[in-house]
Amino acid sequence: MGNQSYAYAMGRIRAVERTMLGRAQFDRMIEAKTADDALRVLSEAGYGAGGDTGGSGGLVGASGSVGAPGSSGSPDVASDYERLLDEENGKLIAFILEVSPARGLLGVFLRRYDYHNIKALLKAEFSGLAGDPPLSGMGLVSPEKLALILRERSFSQLTPAMAAGAEDAILAYGKSQDPQAIDVRLDHAMYAEMLADAAALENPFLVRLVRIYIDLANITAFLRMRAMKKGSDFLRETLIPGGEVDRGLFYRHFSDGLETFIAAMLYTPYGQVCEEGLKNYQSTGRLTAFERGADDYVNGYIKAARLRPVGAEVIVCYFVARQAELKNVRIVMVGKKNGISGDVIRERLRETYV
Repeated sequence: MGNQSYAYAMGRIRAVERTMLGRAQFDRMIEAKTADDALRVLSEAGYGAGGDTGGSGGLVGASGSVGAPGSSGSPDVASDYERLLDEENGKLIAFILEVSPARGLLGVFLRRYDYHNIKALLKAEFSGLAGDPPLSGMGLVSPEKLALILRERSFSQLTPAMAAGAEDAILAYGKSQDPQAIDVRLDHAMYAEMLADAAALENPFLVRLVRIYIDLANITAFLRMRAMKKGSDFLRETLIPGGEVDRGLFYRHFSDGLETFIAAMLYTPYGQVCEEGLKNYQSTGRLTAFERGADDYVNGYIKAARLRPVGAEVIVCYFVARQAELKNVRIVMVGKKNGISGDVIRERLRETYV
């Protein structure tokens, strides 16, 4: 698709990028006395102003009415921030679908929600839970339809990759009785489909972004398998093909000390992420610093592309950045609601796009 077809989308997105939150707004939220005060800062920054933002369109209170935090129309917004963020994400998706000339562009990302829902439905079924678990409505297949497809095992209504992944997950769980087998099989199918979708769009930037997601998922899996003392055979089943880092690197260093693995990763694009994040993991036993570094690596990748004059990259960068912003808002709100210190919240916060 020619760059000219993206000119309209670029104009709309460049305009709404100015409404994105910067570090100063997040600092004000962190320094606010209460969670409600933090959301008031968010509202004052334009999050609840409505208009052509591609996201914010009003802070919605527990009663479903619209108003600023603390107003009569929104008695307890802080207690309902998860629903608010879901609504904001939905508005973002609707905005991208409206401005994007490539209908399949957003599908690369939205498939994640479908796979998440399949995982949740299968785990609920096999655990014997009554009724459907909480599901996301952001995917390409409605939660109601997915639930019916899985109950009836009518997988022909899914994409071939998704159908194969669901069937494989069911078989793997039947053999192992391990819910983690569901995650492994469906993650493989999800990333393979994302990579195929990106390749079909013939956009190298998007293809590499998916490969980055795969690499970071593999690094995380490697660390968790070690912590859980899983065997190398399970690691081989878990690691996802398609990334830029050869899976053989993970196999070779699975039984080595973590320092050896970190040294090997220095020769990959993720050297700094691993050196900083995994050394923190060694001292704390927590992946918080690595996960933040991984998100910042993705943010750096899209920031480097945002200055391209026109093209699909403009849409992808804005979508990924806006979702990262919502993640930062969630980090702050979780911290404020749970009385976590401002310093700890700042340590968890990701780099901002603007």
